Amino acid sequence: MAEQKKSFFYNPRVIPIPIPISISHIEQVTLVKLLGVYIQENFSCDIHFKRIITVSSQRLHILKALKRQGLRLELLHCVFHGVIVNKIMYAIPAWYDFLNKSHILQINSLLRRAFKYSYVKFVINLEQLLQAQR
Repeated sequence: MAEQKKSFFYNPRVIPIPIPISISHIEQVTLVKLLGVYIQENFSCDIHFKRIITVSSQRLHILKALKRQGLRLELLHCVFHGVIVNKIMYAIPAWYDFLNKSHILQINSLLRRAFKYSYVKFVINLEQLLQAQR
């Protein structure tokens, strides 16, 4: 019986086969999306930031439609945090240092707009979100 267990759990060693790669066959790109974060060749996150603002603005319109359909305010707050705050906060440690002051102002403006339309209970800004994440 002991020999059967031993043969059952036997794991043959896998020998890797070397694949010759020529450097000339590696394509160079100016933009890459890694784990949902756009990174440019100069390590700028402008495209990633613009994508976040665009998607978040579109999602504000979805919240507007949900509010018109009669979704209760506490549920709107939950949806807001689920689809907009999480979009902003995803992988923020990777790209926050690349933001300039105008980017932060745009994010804060989007968050104020959400408060204006009652999608969030109180005014929040990016710095508060970062502190809450820690």
